[in-house]
Amino acid sequence: MDVCFGGTLDPEFSKNRNVYDAASDTDLLVRKLSLRTRKFLTSGSKEYVPDGVAGRHSPFATLFIQALNETGGKGGRIFTLLDLYPYFQRLQTSPRYGSFSVKDEPTSDFVFVVSQN
Repeated sequence: MDVCFGGTLDPEFSKNRNVYDAASDTDLLVRKLSLRTRKFLTSGSKEYVPDGVAGRHSPFATLFIQALNETGGKGGRIFTLLDLYPYFQRLQTSPRYGSFSVKDEPTSDFVFVVSQN
């Protein structure tokens, strides 16, 4: 939804009615790393997932590498698994993203930090 206060539909967010500015890298890391995360990202659902051409990356791995390169190179140094998920919609299979344990806390995510080499 592209609506003001749309996050208030989520019961966790509706408890707090404050308005937030965009988080800095440090704020995002502190917030995300303070939560338990149990996420998965799969190349398919209950279906055959092709390996692709012998000697090359699978279609899923190819898009995963592309997503890491493009997302990590957009000026930001921190991004999450959720930021990568849209790349996998191009696959012919049905990629899945979600939580796999009751220990996964709401709004948690897997965090990638770009190396500054």
